Amino acid sequence: PRPIDPYHFKFIDASWVLTDLYPNDPSIEKVDARDLPWKDETVDEIYASHILEHFARHEITKVLAEWVRVLKPGGKIRIAVPSAMWAMEQLKAGNHELAWDVLYNQDLDGDRDVHRTCFTMNALEKFLLSAGLKIDKFGQEFESHHVMTIFAEAHK
Repeated sequence: PRPIDPYHFKFIDASWVLTDLYPNDPSIEKVDARDLPWKDETVDEIYASHILEHFARHEITKVLAEWVRVLKPGGKIRIAVPSAMWAMEQLKAGNHELAWDVLYNQDLDGDRDVHRTCFTMNALEKFLLSAGLKIDKFGQEFESHHVMTIFAEAHK
């Protein structure tokens, strides 16, 4: 199994339920982020690092609505996605492989691991606000995927 990058433990701890549509470790539950098994307003926090880009643009609103559905009032969410603008800068600078990996991610698990949506800061902000989330912190940083990542911390 591929271990969880230590970077993520800045945001989660051993009490969290780890989920993935294609888990590669018995400690990770198989869960589809589009159809969460939890009841309405029962989840305190969601940490979604490099997940949203794997959905088609027309699915993003539905996915976020599902995450908001399970969040308790005041519940928190942290979302991280690769920066499309940074990828374009890499492409312009001649770093083609890195740019294609950020934009399409066709190197790990074939069709199930491709990036289907690219995000700019403006695009992510619009999706979050339209889902009814209130943004607390918003920015860009290099993180565990070694690419410029757009992140948002928000609450219901």
